[in-house]
Amino acid sequence: MGLSFIFKKLALVAVTLTLTATSVAAQTQPGCESRCGNISIPYPFGTGDGCKISSDFFITCNTTFNPPKAFLDTSNIEILDISLDGYLRISQSIGYDCYNKVEPSYFATWMWFSKFSLSHTRNKFTAIGCDTYAYVKDYLGHTYSTGCLTFCDNITNVVEGSCSGIGCCQTAIPKGVRSYHVTFGSSNNHSKD
Repeated sequence: MGLSFIFKKLALVAVTLTLTATSVAAQTQPGCESRCGNISIPYPFGTGDGCKISSDFFITCNTTFNPPKAFLDTSNIEILDISLDGYLRISQSIGYDCYNKVEPSYFATWMWFSKFSLSHTRNKFTAIGCDTYAYVKDYLGHTYSTGCLTFCDNITNVVEGSCSGIGCCQTAIPKGVRSYHVTFGSSNNHSKD
C-alpha cells in the first residue's frame, strides 16, 4: 500500500512500517490475546504484560468499535495488519489543501515512530491535483526532504490510473524514515483544479 496524500478530501491511507525486531513468530504468547477484531496479534506484539517483547510492541484493543480495532500503544494509530514477514500496516489521515473562495481548508499531517521506520519499498509519497506542489520532510531531525509537483489545465486532463505528473506525481520515501511532516501548496490556490 502506498503513502498517499490527496488534496481534495480527508480520508485514511494505509502506511506500511518495517518492523525492526528479530523475525516475527507465528505464535501468540500462551495466555495472551491472539486477535483484536479482524487483526491477528503475533508475538513480539501483545495486549498485556508478558505478551509483548517491549512497550514499543504494545497493542491496545479498543472494543467500543464493532468489530474491535487494534491501535499501536495508547495512540490513535490504527493497525490494519501485522504480517509475519516483518511489516505493520497502519491507517493515517491524508493531508489536504482545498480551495474555496468562501472558506478554504487545509490539513497538514505528520507522524513520528520511536521503534519503526516507513518501508521505502512499500510506500510512495503521492500528490494529486492540478497546480499542486508537495513535499515530505523529517519531522524531528531534518535529515531528509523530498517532494514533487503536478500541473494540468483542468482536472479532466488527468488520465485515470496514471501518475505521470499530469494531475498526479509520486516520489520515493527515503530508507530509514522514522518521522515525517507533509507540506503542500499551490501557485494559484488550486483555483484551476
